[in-house]
Amino acid sequence: MRPIFLRCRPLAQRVWRLWIYLLLGCIFQAPAPALAMNPPTELADQGFLEDIHFDASHRQMTVKGWSASGRSNAFPTLATIYLDNHVVYKGRLNSLAYPRPDVAQATKNPSWANTGFHIRFFLDPDFPSGTYAVKIDITTTDGHQFPLLLQDQTRQITLNQSARSSRIARAIFLLAFSLPVFFFLISFKAGFSPRIKSLKTFGLSIALAFFILVAGGWTGSSISLLFSGNDLVEHDEKSWLGSSQIIRSDEWHVITAMAISQFNAAATDGIPRKFENISTVFSIAGHNMNTVGMSGVPVSNPSALARPATWGFFFLDLRSALAWYWWFPFFGCFCTCLWVLASIFSLRWQAAAVIALTISASPVSVGWSGWPAYVLFFAILAFGMFLTAWTQRSIWQIIARSSIAGWAIAGFVLTLYPAWMIVVATLLLPLAVAWLSMQRMQWIWSYRQAVLLLCTGIVCSLLMLSWWSHTADAVSAITSTIYPGKRAETGGYMDPWYLVRGLYGPDQMFHITDMSVPSDAGSYIFLFIPLFVLFGWQQIIHIKKHGIHQLDWTGVVCLLFTTWVICFSYFGIMPWVAQITQWSKVPVYRTDIGLLLAQSIMLALVIRCYWTQKVDNSRPTVPKNQYSVLMGVVSAAACIWLALFSLAKLPAAISETITPAFAIIAISAYAILAYLILNQKFISALAIYSIWTLGTSLPFNPVSQAPNQVKPSQLLNKIESLTTTQQERWVILDEHRISIGLAASGIKIGSGIFYHPPFSLWEKLDPQKIYFNTYNRYQHLTIEGTELKEGDFEPVLHSLDHVLLKIDTRRFDFGKMGVTHIAAPRRHDAQLMQNPHLQHLKTEGNWCFYRTVR
Repeated sequence: MRPIFLRCRPLAQRVWRLWIYLLLGCIFQAPAPALAMNPPTELADQGFLEDIHFDASHRQMTVKGWSASGRSNAFPTLATIYLDNHVVYKGRLNSLAYPRPDVAQATKNPSWANTGFHIRFFLDPDFPSGTYAVKIDITTTDGHQFPLLLQDQTRQITLNQSARSSRIARAIFLLAFSLPVFFFLISFKAGFSPRIKSLKTFGLSIALAFFILVAGGWTGSSISLLFSGNDLVEHDEKSWLGSSQIIRSDEWHVITAMAISQFNAAATDGIPRKFENISTVFSIAGHNMNTVGMSGVPVSNPSALARPATWGFFFLDLRSALAWYWWFPFFGCFCTCLWVLASIFSLRWQAAAVIALTISASPVSVGWSGWPAYVLFFAILAFGMFLTAWTQRSIWQIIARSSIAGWAIAGFVLTLYPAWMIVVATLLLPLAVAWLSMQRMQWIWSYRQAVLLLCTGIVCSLLMLSWWSHTADAVSAITSTIYPGKRAETGGYMDPWYLVRGLYGPDQMFHITDMSVPSDAGSYIFLFIPLFVLFGWQQIIHIKKHGIHQLDWTGVVCLLFTTWVICFSYFGIMPWVAQITQWSKVPVYRTDIGLLLAQSIMLALVIRCYWTQKVDNSRPTVPKNQYSVLMGVVSAAACIWLALFSLAKLPAAISETITPAFAIIAISAYAILAYLILNQKFISALAIYSIWTLGTSLPFNPVSQAPNQVKPSQLLNKIESLTTTQQERWVILDEHRISIGLAASGIKIGSGIFYHPPFSLWEKLDPQKIYFNTYNRYQHLTIEGTELKEGDFEPVLHSLDHVLLKIDTRRFDFGKMGVTHIAAPRRHDAQLMQNPHLQHLKTEGNWCFYRTVR
């Protein structure tokens, strides 16, 4: 029989000949189709650059125009953009075609009807500012290249890049955070001295990191937005990482701006600086700066002692003071949480540090510019100091700790945000009672408790009386306002998906939609289900062995608190119950701060119980392995159901930004985390939990070096008759942000932000109180120039906290507002010229300037 390769040879030869014939046919026939495809006449490759501009706040350049190929078998695909001879972009021209029927009509070529392009790209932040010649080359798919024609307005572009921090400064910033990470990691390594691996050494590295950041002037504030595109103010902030968050306007537009205005208005004749209690910067009515809550602003009265975030303004330059102002809430919260978890709840300090970090750097805290962390700093410090003082024997220790507790309680109250204060107090007060009842063998009733209560009360009362003596009238006005004074809550309206929205935080914290904003989207992974199951199982086993008197009541309090919040949020409570408990001041969307703290304490309790059992085998409070696996699977399934349920209930505006892949990853992580907790794999669970938390929160805010000076620009300084007397007061028409920026530079303005209504201002405008319900509120006051048919002004409620004062630019007497100068966008120039109460000073750039005539 012939070998198989000999039998296949004729077939192989036939296949080979067929392949040769096909190849020769392709070679000789290829030119024919190419000739057929070419049109008889060809248009030249061409295009125009119609617009190019640069958004300095986002470091983003936008280029628009059209380009087309003269050959029907090719199309433009690649753009190379030059500034002078520097290539700043080389990449895809378009992924979508923009309709340009005008191009098709002008060239009489219908195939060019979709030749528009729109390119957006980030400019290298280190690219120097200046004026540059623009050139754009287009490359087609067949390799041809041609330049775009330029219009007069696109031949050059002027870049005003924000100043950049130096490489040395950046290296020092990274060093600051590397120190605590280094000492945390080596605490797990053998061969190092116990002193190096101790909590004290780790604490020193934290303190050193804080002072390095302050000395470098680093901040996460979005204050650059206040000055972006502001021709009237100059500053010297130095940017580095990330983008400013416009949604954090409460921070950059209100509180930080007010703090800078206080700094620039302060007396400069010594250290510590002296600050105004009643600021006249924002209007002739004055504003009581003691009413500013959260981090507060610097004021010169004893209550400033209970506002440590503002201490830097008294002694440091502006850049370092703003760094202190930003970082103190985060570092303070981290340190107090670490201390309380390690000392009160007896958790190993490494685990306590991780949990403390997930509280202080949680999306809840970071998304609200550190203010939740600031509230928790005071609350947890008071909680820890009071409890440790209660069990102390030394009278001096009791006096010291109770004094700190009194100071912290005053600071807690002076954050002046009842929603968070009530939520946190509702958790910590019964938690303190529960802890003391569990430690009842460690203390006895004596005069020491009386000394503790007396010292706490005295310190707290002195600080609060100092604040009240400067603020009573303003507080009375605030409580009588329509908003927020008359606000009432009974709960029951939380969205079904809201409780577990932390799963989608990595996506939603970077989107603004109709149904959610980043600050509200920032949350935590809700672990109530696995923690409830594990804690309950641990306690059942423990009670069987030691009796009901050994029940961990602190964990019970956390579970009851979580249940209360869920019932309040989803089912609501009776109005009289809301009034008695003060929960009438708590919107359901502001309960995260308490739920996060309760969850973190629960996590610490189950970890402590497990690790204690590993050391002491006589206390078997950990479920057996087979039960752990079963409970882990059930809890994971419950978490998957909850995540899918919430995903199905998401509004379209939110769900359309969440990809299926991300949803699968988030839900899988949720299930794995629940399984790991039930199986006591706490190191892995903490790793996933902390990475998810920090990965969500840390990229949110920008990183920059705060401005060391904020001052009026040269444009203002060139205005004739502009002096430096304290009687000057400016109104900026239409531009509230620019107006607040001017106030931050130290210039007095006529419309600002008011925590209490500026009645003395409104009485001059509205003596009959016709518009009283419009302006009787916390308000951002914007003055808008227009033409009115009746009267010369009309206040309009733009939003719940925004009053828009419309004034007739032809007739309104700005002198009623105590104003001496007016700056307005140039479009108002013709109308302001007709105003008999004004004298024209100058028109320059986009602005026209006037002064009032008395």
